[in-house]
Amino acid sequence: MPPSNSSPSARMPWSDAPAITVVLVVAVLALVVVPLAQMLGDGAGAQHGLEPLLELVAVLLGLLVVSVSLHALEAQEQARANVLVVGFGVAAACNFLHGVLVHSGPVHMPPGSADMSLWLSSWARVAEALTLGLTATRLSAPGPARAWLAAAGGVTLVLAGSALGPLPQWFAHAADGALRQVVAVG
Repeated sequence: MPPSNSSPSARMPWSDAPAITVVLVVAVLALVVVPLAQMLGDGAGAQHGLEPLLELVAVLLGLLVVSVSLHALEAQEQARANVLVVGFGVAAACNFLHGVLVHSGPVHMPPGSADMSLWLSSWARVAEALTLGLTATRLSAPGPARAWLAAAGGVTLVLAGSALGPLPQWFAHAADGALRQVVAVG
């Protein structure tokens, strides 16, 4: 008779595979980014230096988390992964839009794009922090993962639409910039 896979020591914790994948990708990126920053030296903060690369990495990591979270192997784990789908879906989209606004030439960008970029970047950080907090509390969001991905798209459309109005300028200048500093520290 073949051995039973029902004993806890015989089972591979496949539900931890997405988390292990994300941790390994972050570790590899950390090993690559530090030497790259040292090679760039003073140019690391320049328009075409390390900052755009790190923003691209943030977008790719967000998409990796969403992609892995869309394919959880167990129903209960999928409900918990749906929280990651929404939060990091919003964060990846906001990070992408932020990068486009910051690193496009001034000829292509509308007036106030710096405030819009700051607005979207702040929402990306809020989405990431909120998602990590909700994940730590083991919150579940039952339902199909693709429906939650559509919800992330809807939230992103609302945030991008609000970036076209007066909110980004108000946010950037509220209390002489203290509000955006509080959000950044949080």
